[in-house]
Amino acid sequence: LYTVSGVVMLPVILRRLGLAEYGIYSLGYSIMAYLTILDLGFFNTAIRYIAQYRAKQDWKGLHTLLGMFFVIYLFLSCIVIVISIVLYFHVGSFFGQTMTQEECGLIKRCLVVIAINVALTFPLSIFKATAIAYEHFFIQRGLEILRLVANFVLTIIFIELGFRVFSLIMITALCNIAILLILLFYSITTL
Repeated sequence: LYTVSGVVMLPVILRRLGLAEYGIYSLGYSIMAYLTILDLGFFNTAIRYIAQYRAKQDWKGLHTLLGMFFVIYLFLSCIVIVISIVLYFHVGSFFGQTMTQEECGLIKRCLVVIAINVALTFPLSIFKATAIAYEHFFIQRGLEILRLVANFVLTIIFIELGFRVFSLIMITALCNIAILLILLFYSITTL
């Protein structure tokens, strides 16, 4: 599904945005990918230990574990914000030779959205890990498919309506955060 949506969206995005804005779009997604590497495998570790504590029915230990991972993810979110602030104030020195002033401003605006998205994704991902550890794969996978489809449809609609790169970054962030908030609600009410 990811591959198909990428293959379908690429020509549409390239045609509508042009090479310069597509480059900014790609740069934004690359920055997002690099920032999410800061997870350092904590997500998979959380799944393993949540499942382990659940199997032992050690609810006190589970709550302590969830709290610990939440604090770790809050710390990682702070690191994301610091890195993003540094990037924001140094966009000109990194890209000033190859980008216009307007393009540097656009990257800065996109960077703010990317930073908020990743900073919120880290602590909210604990609820995704919980759904997986509790073997609620249907809801987790269903929401991932919903996020992908919503992102795909909204991107195509907005690009055809003439919206530019900032809107596309915003769509991705909003779809991601919406799905994580649904998982938060699901975890609190069901698990």
